[in-house]
Amino acid sequence: MTLWHYTCDHGRAALGESGRVIPAHRITDRATAPTGRYAWFTDLGTPVREALGLTMNLTTCDRTAHRYRVTDEASVVPWMEVRRDFPADWREGLEGIPGARPRHWWVAVGPVPVVLDERPG
Repeated sequence: MTLWHYTCDHGRAALGESGRVIPAHRITDRATAPTGRYAWFTDLGTPVREALGLTMNLTTCDRTAHRYRVTDEASVVPWMEVRRDFPADWREGLEGIPGARPRHWWVAVGPVPVVLDERPG
């Protein structure tokens, strides 16, 4: 299976052509939300904003602007395997958003190597 990471222009600048996606709490002290403990990925080769929680409701950044392909999936696990460890109110908030598709979410607690693999078109 191929896993993907989507990001905005800021993330693209940080990752370059290849890099490592790391959980937000490891790169900024502002990432205090429980979601920041994970790096997030998906098995969807074409992003669906609502399905992945990458809407622009809370940010002006287009978090689907760039696509990276995971090159080593060893540390990435399905969200469904770790969701029980997440605070219930946050979990329900994420999964309860209209259109959310948590079975397509994958997470890692450490760095995950990726390469730029932009979508055609």
